[in-house]
Amino acid sequence: MNVIQRSAINSIQRRNKLIIKDFEMMSLIKKILFSGTAVALLLSTPVIADEEDVKKGPIEDFWGDPVDLLKIPTAAKKKVNFKKEIWPILKEKCIDCHGPDKQKSEYRVDTREAAIKGGEYEEKAIIPGNSLKSPFIHFTARAVLDMEMPPKKKDFLTNEQVALLRAWIDQGAKWGDEEKDEKEEKKEASEESKD
Repeated sequence: MNVIQRSAINSIQRRNKLIIKDFEMMSLIKKILFSGTAVALLLSTPVIADEEDVKKGPIEDFWGDPVDLLKIPTAAKKKVNFKKEIWPILKEKCIDCHGPDKQKSEYRVDTREAAIKGGEYEEKAIIPGNSLKSPFIHFTARAVLDMEMPPKKKDFLTNEQVALLRAWIDQGAKWGDEEKDEKEEKKEASEESKD
């Protein structure tokens, strides 16, 4: 056997090994895709950039800068419990800089009124019923350049947390005492109708 023949045989053997590895990889991918675990994982993970949300764009923040809708997760498709799901996120990720002791940018999230009102920019941070237009979501989803909140990468909210916050805002941004919130909304609507 000469050098050319040996080289050709080695080349064929390497190609066959790659084909076998590719086949093994495809088999593994098929197993994962068709397993119950993968289906459950796909169903529970929020989708980034809901197609309907992207169609509503473009959206600008209150400085006129574009909001990257592709970074905003779809709102969770469930009724959200403020005390069990939202308050722990706010407490863990936001209160240190936007609570009763410290208010960066004059913004607080420790009361419903303050969280909705916003801070030094005099724009509402949360728009109950419309999470997609709420700057609070733009910032926590990291969809506005240089306004990522929380600012440290290690503290960024997960897509699941942002999806819960979106659902909470879309459901009216209730603050735990739904009865009290409904009374406040009726009072506000009554005052607006008087004007």
